[in-house]
Amino acid sequence: MNEVAFHLTENVFPKVPVRQWVISFPFSVRYILAYKPALITKVLGVYNRIISNWYKKVARREGVFSPETGCITFVQRFGSALNLNVHFHTLFLDGAYHHVAGKYQFHPVFTLKDRDIAILVKRICGRVTRLLKTNGFDIDEFSDDPNGEEPLLAQIAGSSIQNRSAIGDRAGKRVRQLGGSGERVFRLGKLCAVTEGFSLHARVRIGARARKKLEKLCRYTGRPPIALERLSQTPDGKILFEMKTKYHDGTSHVLFDPMELIEKIVE
Repeated sequence: MNEVAFHLTENVFPKVPVRQWVISFPFSVRYILAYKPALITKVLGVYNRIISNWYKKVARREGVFSPETGCITFVQRFGSALNLNVHFHTLFLDGAYHHVAGKYQFHPVFTLKDRDIAILVKRICGRVTRLLKTNGFDIDEFSDDPNGEEPLLAQIAGSSIQNRSAIGDRAGKRVRQLGGSGERVFRLGKLCAVTEGFSLHARVRIGARARKKLEKLCRYTGRPPIALERLSQTPDGKILFEMKTKYHDGTSHVLFDPMELIEKIVE
């Protein structure tokens, strides 16, 4: 991933500001996307068009003629606790290009506000919901197996999305979390909004000259699901995974039996 991040920073991204947009989905949508990879492309197209059109609209309002945008998206299938969680990390050029006097110039956008995020996440929610219904999926229903062919894998995936174990002695129970108070707190910070299980976050912005920070962000968005240096074995043979960022309730680790860890890997 280090080589990819270096290539993107040196050869792909122009020296303009870049903003990270992160969209995550309700459980039912994650489950559908995990089973239907072709739908990921369609959902990604809807999401990218909505964000891109917002940039173009703002640019036109600020006097830019025929604005054009650009982005790169990393599709991740995992959450911080190794749970199945299909979501998108998109690095958008934070503004728009336009053609002036025979060459392209970049017009940065500085007007993103909390209310913009709220509007955009509602728009994404509505259009993705309609798209999935058009393709025969009702996000209000949590299907046992969208393919109808692999019930065991479906059971493992469905449990993982809900942070539960699927098989073995702990089947149906929540993955053990260590270090937290047990209180479930949901917070909406700056440039972050949630509606109907759809969450949109756009707080991270990298300046045009901060190329090392951009490379670090590329490494993060394209990282593998398991960081081996954060895996350890307890004296009784269980597997302890240290989370990169604590939950709001203070949870810092998740604990797996060996079979539970294998479940997470096969998702």
